[in-house]
Amino acid sequence: MSIQVSAKTFTSSAALLADHAAVRRRLFGRAPVSPVGPEPVDAEHLITVRRRLPAVNLHFHDAHVRAFRRWQMIAANGPCTAHILKRCASK
Repeated sequence: MSIQVSAKTFTSSAALLADHAAVRRRLFGRAPVSPVGPEPVDAEHLITVRRRLPAVNLHFHDAHVRAFRRWQMIAANGPCTAHILKRCASK
């Protein structure tokens, strides 16, 4: 079985981009979508939405962070770390 491949030649970058868009539409069903940023939000609307939200006590939301840091301190000085350091020093 033999496969023949021929390279396309383009006269301009516009022709290259048009061919790319046509191939993409054929393969994916539509042209690439250009990224669009979010619509601007009205400041008055944002203030009214924030007023309707319930007050949240943020003091307890970082308990998992404090628990992780406590675990890091215990793990850094624990018997496993001492064993690993001792094994690394012996080689």
